This record gives sequence, C-alpha cells and structure tokens, in this order.
Amino acid sequence: MCSFINRVQRLFFLNEAQNLSSFLIADLGVAKYPSYAVTRSRSAFTTRQDLLDYEQALHHAAELDNALELPSSILAWKAC
Repeated sequence: MCSFINRVQRLFFLNEAQNLSSFLIADLGVAKYPSYAVTRSRSAFTTRQDLLDYEQALHHAAELDNALELPSSILAWKAC
C-alpha cells in the first residue's frame, strides 16, 4: 500500500521532496509560498515503463547515498 501512495504522490507532485503533508500545510495557509503558473505541454512520463525506469533510478540513487554514508564509502564510490 505504501508503494502505491508513494507512486501517486510522485505522479501528482513530480517532486521527491514534496509530499501530501507539505501540500496540505500550504493548502491550509499555514505556510505561504509565492504564486506561479505551471504550463505543461506534455506528460512527464509518456509510458508506464518510463515511470518504472525513473522509480528504479531513484531506488539506485538511494542505495548509493546509503552506501556513501558508510565508513567504507570509498569502496562504494569505486564500485560505481
């Protein structure tokens, strides 16, 4: 269920840093942000496979970040 919610958030926000909590805080007026217009000429992911590839890349990036935080980070860096 969590992976489904994460995917919905990813598709809605197109931003890994923003989630439903930050959206609600802004929507309720607790946090104020400048207004801006968003114009999209096409979808961010043209196929389901594009989305799955993007999610896989995010997973690999998170694994690399975790490996670099370990004391053996030099070895992890060389493995890339």
